Amino acid sequence: MRPLKWEPWFNPEAEKTTALAWIYFPALSPNFFVKESLFTMEKEVGNPLHVDMATKKKSRPSSAKVKVEVDILRDFPKRNNVGIKKANSGEIIST
Repeated sequence: MRPLKWEPWFNPEAEKTTALAWIYFPALSPNFFVKESLFTMEKEVGNPLHVDMATKKKSRPSSAKVKVEVDILRDFPKRNNVGIKKANSGEIIST
């Protein structure tokens, strides 16, 4: 079984190449727990849909989760490096 995004014109006979998946960010710095930041990072994997409730409420500070719609036929990145850009110099600091 593969979870799919609901569509009113769903045809169970047609094979889909997309699926829904939860992407997990372990040890993410709390300043990245904003929906816009998480969605920007998720665009590398697929189409971000929403964050889970614990991430939204910041009740699980050790990690964040985002639900994305992914094309299962494409190659996925193994790692997504995140950095902070300094306002005064433009230098990017890796976190």
